[in-house]
Amino acid sequence: MTKFNGKLASRSLEEWEDVAIDAVESDGHSPQGLVVLGLAAGAAVATLSPLAPLGLLPIALALKKAMDINARRSRMEAAIASGAYASVLPMADLREYSHQFGLEETMEQIEWAHLNGVPLSEAAQTLRARYRQKMLAAAPPDSATPSEGATPSESAATTVEVEAVPVDQAVKQGQTGTNAPTPLPATAKDLLERLKAECPTLLKLIKSPPIRLVGAQRTGKSTFARVLLLLRLLFLAGHKAAYATPHIEADNPVHAQLNPFGHSADGKDYRTIERFWAGVQKAIDGGKQLSLSIVWDEFGSYDEFENGDLLGKSLRSLLRESSKHGYFPILVAHGDQASFYPGVENILTTLQKSTVKVETLGEARGDFGEMVPTGRALMTWLDGLVEELTLPSWLTVDFLLSLLPAVTPAPGVVTDEAETAPSSEQNESEEAGENYQTQEAESTKEEEAIARVRTSLIAKIGEANDEWVSVSKLVQCFRSDDRQIVKRLIEKSVFSGILQHEIRDNHNGTRSFFVRLVPRN
Repeated sequence: MTKFNGKLASRSLEEWEDVAIDAVESDGHSPQGLVVLGLAAGAAVATLSPLAPLGLLPIALALKKAMDINARRSRMEAAIASGAYASVLPMADLREYSHQFGLEETMEQIEWAHLNGVPLSEAAQTLRARYRQKMLAAAPPDSATPSEGATPSESAATTVEVEAVPVDQAVKQGQTGTNAPTPLPATAKDLLERLKAECPTLLKLIKSPPIRLVGAQRTGKSTFARVLLLLRLLFLAGHKAAYATPHIEADNPVHAQLNPFGHSADGKDYRTIERFWAGVQKAIDGGKQLSLSIVWDEFGSYDEFENGDLLGKSLRSLLRESSKHGYFPILVAHGDQASFYPGVENILTTLQKSTVKVETLGEARGDFGEMVPTGRALMTWLDGLVEELTLPSWLTVDFLLSLLPAVTPAPGVVTDEAETAPSSEQNESEEAGENYQTQEAESTKEEEAIARVRTSLIAKIGEANDEWVSVSKLVQCFRSDDRQIVKRLIEKSVFSGILQHEIRDNHNGTRSFFVRLVPRN
């Protein structure tokens, strides 16, 4: 085996995660480069008139290859999220990692990734092959003796696989010895079958009555809400999702696929949240079928709505009528007492009796007793039945995002109605009638805005000549009405592999986000 440098400085797990992410982003596979090449080849073929129909073939092949590369990256990113950093590292970094954490830990991660269908880096493949050879050479005569009906190579390989099966934090489901980890689901159908076997209680929440999601800070409320939202997008045909949150977590932003709203570069935007809330109310009052899930984060702060009576007036009917109209709200708060619901304290009993309570559970760790998520939650159903569930460790937000076929469109029915006020007051109804626009017109307007912003954004990033560009400065280049679109386009481009991203620590303890075009070479 290769000798490692004993003088290498140790890195933290956070630093190793960054190294692994950089390795995935610079692995030499460029989906947009292939698409450009395919377009050029297609155009060249099309110029030869007898072969013009074949011009689409290079384009189709390039698009297929780009999709395969994106799927490859999604698998590798899921491995990183599970802590299997070694599986994606290049040789120099893999040597350092193995020296710091030991060969056994390194091989456990590589074997777990291999068994779960994660593409291994060339270095990881090389190390795995050498390790298998070493295990075969060191195997005692009894274990190396072929079983009846098997060739020597088959028997030996089986012995190595048994010894190499890992038991790490990504697959701690009581799997040891010959009980190998199950590969990650490749489709929504596979995912459904896996959850039926491993976490059937979670599936009860897919089409449950409205949910109030409570728990102390840092117990995993946000992660639980995102997982549930993504599962609904995967399992419910034609379903749409949105995520209302008045604050931004720099280290844990809501992905663009969940259509976040309620904050801007200037801070909290309760006005937009209020409009969406009123839009849903009006749609339900109008008898529309929505097929829509919305997470209402920081629900306890909605007493800051301009219309102070909006929550109290509409919440009863929303809770009563939501399921009939395919509306599945998730109300997120830090606790379950009246003090956590200042806008609806007068109907708190109605709220509690009309919603399924999901309470995320954390535990105190470290010298200072800091709260950390455990993946566990208690559910109290409308009939008082209490059940506990534990999210499978492999069921991460990043993994679920990798299964989505495309970026989820924003719920147009809400954005249309969101410009209107509640219909309970006559003057508000008249104002709503004046401002109302059809869904088609609003959708066209939004598409035009996205196209305009995308063109300008590409130009600005292109001007940097492959240098890193501050996301904050990019956003500031656009007018306030377009900044949310800019953020969504950047996040979508990072997720799809068109842009690379980098997080840098500032001297004041904050973090800055940078992006650039993925180099074509």
